[in-house]
Amino acid sequence: MKRAIIVEVRESKDQKTNDDLLFIKLVRLPSKMQNGGLWYSKSSEAVVNACVNKTRSAADYETFRSVLPGALCDITFGVNDFNGKPFVAKLDIVKSSPFKKEELYV
Repeated sequence: MKRAIIVEVRESKDQKTNDDLLFIKLVRLPSKMQNGGLWYSKSSEAVVNACVNKTRSAADYETFRSVLPGALCDITFGVNDFNGKPFVAKLDIVKSSPFKKEELYV
């Protein structure tokens, strides 16, 4: 599990199935090492993109639809069996955004 900050939440529709989708862009935070220091991920691995489908997980869709940038989130990764690449299996909100809409969107 890794901790991240939500940077962007964008609503969209799937062109083929016409499902409602949420695209969530997150930036990973450093994680603690055993010696007490911080481990920083590579710049290519720092940005994580997740997608939430309304028909597959309606509760998550409604939760993340109203989340503002700046919220802390825990990411649980899974591994694709066919190509071995990691993907976002689950997102959990840790703390809501400290910002208001008026402060974020100028």
